[in-house]
Amino acid sequence: MTASTNSADHQADMPDASTNDRTTAEILELFRQKAFEGKHRPESAEHRYDATPITKILESSDQDNSVRQQILSDILPIFDEFLSWFMSVTDTLCLTLLSSNKRTRPKRVTALFITNSAILSQLFAVRRLVLSGLDLPAKQILRCLVEYIDLAVRLSLDDSVVAAFMRYNRLDGPRGAKPFWSKYIQKSKSAHLRERVYTEMESRLGKRAMTSWKKYRLGEETVLNACTHPSYLAAQINAVGTEFMSSSGEKSYGLPYYGLIDIATKRTLDYAIMSLLDYALYGYLPSWDGLPRSSRNNADSAAILKDACDHIHRQRKVVLGLASYLVDSVNAEREKSRLAARASKRSQGKSVAGDDPKLE
Repeated sequence: MTASTNSADHQADMPDASTNDRTTAEILELFRQKAFEGKHRPESAEHRYDATPITKILESSDQDNSVRQQILSDILPIFDEFLSWFMSVTDTLCLTLLSSNKRTRPKRVTALFITNSAILSQLFAVRRLVLSGLDLPAKQILRCLVEYIDLAVRLSLDDSVVAAFMRYNRLDGPRGAKPFWSKYIQKSKSAHLRERVYTEMESRLGKRAMTSWKKYRLGEETVLNACTHPSYLAAQINAVGTEFMSSSGEKSYGLPYYGLIDIATKRTLDYAIMSLLDYALYGYLPSWDGLPRSSRNNADSAAILKDACDHIHRQRKVVLGLASYLVDSVNAEREKSRLAARASKRSQGKSVAGDDPKLE
């Protein structure tokens, strides 16, 4: 088939419009009309897919999401508390470096300040994306964030990881990133750290609650892994429409690809907090007694640094209390979903594991 034939066939499928006497907006609207031929298309202005400028689409999305932020009303303050605490930790690490000299500066503090700075930027990115209703990119960044927190915990506990982190990246630059990840960070290398977290949480929550929470974390990480790589699961997150109340108080219908807060968005924030909990339990926290003498002897910053160290330890107690509340909430939601699923099966006449046929 010749190029001219292809061109002719292609033109036959296009709306009958001339680019010479029509604006781009008019041409796009003709395409949309053709796409909706024979299909139901709501005619209210709120539902129409007009050739609206992108800025107006984003403004409309922000207005609708401002109403839907009530979905996040319970979890967002907890996330912000964790974010504020982690920012205090990072700021204190920075102040420690600025108030000490290179000769006595601990390598762990340097490595953790670099790592925690990356974590902070990712936390702010997740927050912005979640409040914009862009759940897929938020989950993709969160998957990377989980590994950075694993790294921060390992840097806190293992001097050899600190030395390797500095050596690989200083000597090999970008080429050292993958070998370092493969040797120290990939899932099999960090599994024992996760088990330490589980053991610590079990002592706080009890075995049954811990078992449920562990299943929750494994399930969420499976979802994050799927969202990181091109897959049907990841792609359909942006393709499933949702009915919701718009900022004008009317029922509306939207697609998540331009930003729409829903229950999945809340799950993303939930898991971001769970990841930070690992650092709250085992991450390095600057303490006044543990700082290098050069930092404590710096008269200009000593008082500020001491107050900062005391503050992050007090704030840590708060976030651990909030984390226990959140874990209880997650476990309660999981139990509620489990019971609802069992009830649904029974209503359909299906057998449910644990039922005694003699008692039916």
